[in-house]
Amino acid sequence: MDFGNKIADARAKANMTQQELAEKLFVSRELISKWENGTRRPNYGTFLQIAEALSVPVESLIRR
Repeated sequence: MDFGNKIADARAKANMTQQELAEKLFVSRELISKWENGTRRPNYGTFLQIAEALSVPVESLIRR
């Protein structure tokens, strides 16, 4: 599973929409979509913010 699918899966398990996650991270919903479909990749600092927003360990988003 790649990082985009991991973000989408963690977001779904958190019962959060792309828009809700975007608002927590102060980014656009479109950017969340690009992360999830793999056309853009967040940097490590952003991965930390995503993990915190979704209440998951950052390793669960970046490990293979």
